[in-house]
Amino acid sequence: MEKVSKIRCITSIEAHIGNSDILAGLMYNHGVELLDIIKSIKKMEGVERIVWSERILEYPIKNSISLLKLCF
Repeated sequence: MEKVSKIRCITSIEAHIGNSDILAGLMYNHGVELLDIIKSIKKMEGVERIVWSERILEYPIKNSISLLKLCF
């Protein structure tokens, strides 16, 4: 996580349980920048594969704090 966090354009990094061990958020201007970032991560020791996806919409949930209380 520390090595990935030092890459230019990385805005966040999270440890995950499940299909991915690490989830990184990043911002880029052109697809070439994204490909360069992916290439640099692939070269890191211990990286087996990279799965890429892009958020196209985040749908806000009204009263999400109230919903959170119901869940716990």
